[in-house]
Amino acid sequence: HSLDRAICTDCGYGCSHSSSITENNVTKCAHCPVVFVAQVGDAYFAKLSDAVAADHVTKGSTLTLLADVKGDFAVNAGSVFALDLNGKTLRGTSHGSIITINTAAELTIKSSVSGGKITGCDNQTVLGTIFVYGTLKLESGKITGNSAEYGGGVVVVGTFVMNGGEITGNTALYYGGGV
Repeated sequence: HSLDRAICTDCGYGCSHSSSITENNVTKCAHCPVVFVAQVGDAYFAKLSDAVAADHVTKGSTLTLLADVKGDFAVNAGSVFALDLNGKTLRGTSHGSIITINTAAELTIKSSVSGGKITGCDNQTVLGTIFVYGTLKLESGKITGNSAEYGGGVVVVGTFVMNGGEITGNTALYYGGGV
């Protein structure tokens, strides 16, 4: 969420979205009707793109999904953070890789609640659901149900460390369906 003169650019309310409530597995602002999809520290976000913005994700922080979300993002050089799927689904937009980890960037993927997955990349002109120039660490969660031209699950140019999690049910036109 971004504010312009204390007015939210997404919902139009004069609200800082500084606190949340959770009802029926939906996390929303305690002061207005905005539904949050992600949290970084004490900040809540209605858009995944806002949550991964460089000024919100700091070295060592964790971006936690609060809802199933459709989107994609890049981890920029100098960024080191964790993505907690939190039992939720990160679904691709079919416009490219769901996650691109750039050179000199590091992302750890985990799911503190079972069922977290990254899925929905279905683009035969893309280089992997997760494209790794920097460093990817997979601790838990699933990368599943994706297809791409090369490396249906993960394409690694940089470093990939898999300590847990699953990479299953991915396909590629060329080379590895998984990694």
